[in-house]
Amino acid sequence: MLIDITMPFFPEMPVWPGDPLPQIQAVSAIAAGSPAAVSRLELSHCGTHVDAPSHLFPGGVTVEQLALDNLVGQAVVIDCGEQTSVGLAQLKDELKGARRVLLRSSRVFSHNGLYNATLMLEPAAAAWLVAQSVVLVGTSAPSLDAWDAADLPVHRILLSGGVVIVESLNLAAVEAG
Repeated sequence: MLIDITMPFFPEMPVWPGDPLPQIQAVSAIAAGSPAAVSRLELSHCGTHVDAPSHLFPGGVTVEQLALDNLVGQAVVIDCGEQTSVGLAQLKDELKGARRVLLRSSRVFSHNGLYNATLMLEPAAAAWLVAQSVVLVGTSAPSLDAWDAADLPVHRILLSGGVVIVESLNLAAVEAG
């Protein structure tokens, strides 16, 4: 079964603090005599998105160069509830040999234009996931790193280890397990 776990795009959607809001502009409309309705979408680093190695490493693999097999397939969904971080012990208990891991928080996405929390992956846990040959780590949070982590250590560990990062997932209706 395939489940769409992407966030909807809308003009007032949450963006990273300081980033511009998305712009959605009608380019043509059927009602105006055009044979098709066409819109222009302009956005920054927001909504459900993939972080490829090129996000942090000059010359790194870009999103269109990622192996599609890493992005699609079975995953273990770990319900983190109100937690603010995920550590090694929890992952060891719940990974169960999965190659894709999705971390679900009950408190990270808000429809008022702001993020209201974070769910950080601890660096030791990130390194362990790389060692386990995990190919994807996704989160319902806007980042796997702490808000104040300017050097993005978790991103660097995962991306340099060949792990794709997917952030701001809509996991509210997806069962844990």
